[in-house]
Amino acid sequence: EASFEGATGAKPNFQKARLAGANFTAASAPGADFTGAALGKAAMRAGDFTGANFTGADLTGASLSGSTLSGASVSRAFAPGGLFVDVIADGADFSGTDLRAAKFTGASLRDVKFAAADLAGADFSGARLQGADLTAANGLTPAQLQGACGDASTKLPHGYGLTACE
Repeated sequence: EASFEGATGAKPNFQKARLAGANFTAASAPGADFTGAALGKAAMRAGDFTGANFTGADLTGASLSGSTLSGASVSRAFAPGGLFVDVIADGADFSGTDLRAAKFTGASLRDVKFAAADLAGADFSGARLQGADLTAANGLTPAQLQGACGDASTKLPHGYGLTACE
């Protein structure tokens, strides 16, 4: 339950760190390396994690709401119940990540990759999915995309649809 609230630092290294319940609220850590870190129930709200690496991290129940994850790698991570409300994750990679029951409400997910991600029960209401690739995601239903929007470059499973973003 360490506190890094409001901390600033470029490319900090938290590889394999045990940070369950840690507080990173309003932290600025662009390029941070959280590879394999234990971040269960961490508070990472309103932070800047642009280009960060969360590959293989445990983000179970972590809150990244209001944070910037643009260009971040969250691949092969474990994030069931994660809160990504109003997150800006343009160009992020969630490939192979367990995102069961995660909340992406109001999120900006332009050009995000969800290949082989488990999206069972995830909430995308109000999310902007322009250019996102959801074709190879697992557990996704059309109901989960109600209220989300996309564009002609959004890739969806066959038979799924989205309203156009304004």
